[in-house]
Amino acid sequence: MPPGNADTYEISACYRWVFGAPDGREGPERLRKCPDNPVIHLGPPPVVPAIPGGFPDRLEADLRLLNAADRESESAVARTVRSTYGEAADAALDVPGTHPDEILNSNDVLAGDDWLVTVDNAIGIAIGQDRECVLGRVTAHEVRVWHPPRIALERGEIGCSASWAARGGEL
Repeated sequence: MPPGNADTYEISACYRWVFGAPDGREGPERLRKCPDNPVIHLGPPPVVPAIPGGFPDRLEADLRLLNAADRESESAVARTVRSTYGEAADAALDVPGTHPDEILNSNDVLAGDDWLVTVDNAIGIAIGQDRECVLGRVTAHEVRVWHPPRIALERGEIGCSASWAARGGEL
């Protein structure tokens, strides 16, 4: 599309999406010649909500401020995570141009029983959805917060798992 003119398109390549081909391929495939069909207007891509920027560092710092006894308490760790996430989300929303749909809502990612678990005296934290994930491992003597490897978040893999985080998040 030439710059400055949203109504004029210059088609330079055409693709079709392949689903479950016999050889296992899936995804876009470039065509040798474009069909004589009108251009399909897809519109803007959907907004994929994200974890607020800077949240992992803030969370690690706030968890380190807890005393050893509180680091062994699920309720104290949960309060800290909820508070830190709320502050990070509020700060992200204060940035001009940021829409609330762009930030993962704490009610969505910190709800239920599976975002925080204790395994062998280590509290595991999993905050996020789909490919947006932050993991944490908290013990009386250790605090670690990280993004898991992207491959672990793919469909059919470990996912954003608090029990995996409690075990150290090693593949």
